[in-house]
Amino acid sequence: CTGYARIDFFYTKDNNIYLNEINPIPGFTENSLFPKMWQKSGVKIRTLIDNIINLGLHRARKMDKINLLKDMRKKHLIRKKLFVFSIAQIN
Repeated sequence: CTGYARIDFFYTKDNNIYLNEINPIPGFTENSLFPKMWQKSGVKIRTLIDNIINLGLHRARKMDKINLLKDMRKKHLIRKKLFVFSIAQIN
């Protein structure tokens, strides 16, 4: 999962921790545990939602930069191949 998720664990009397499930799309209703857990830790729901949106925007910008670099590299390689092809035709 990237972005956010809710990961549930079981903690036993023997001090063992077991992974129960990874929920990549935790609920956001008034009964959902995900926002309640954040509220309990002092993070308001409004702040949580803002943080999730900002994280998504940051990742989108980062992906745009990565895709832009890939496109620039492709164009550079195409130009290089055309240049080599042109020289080969001249000779």
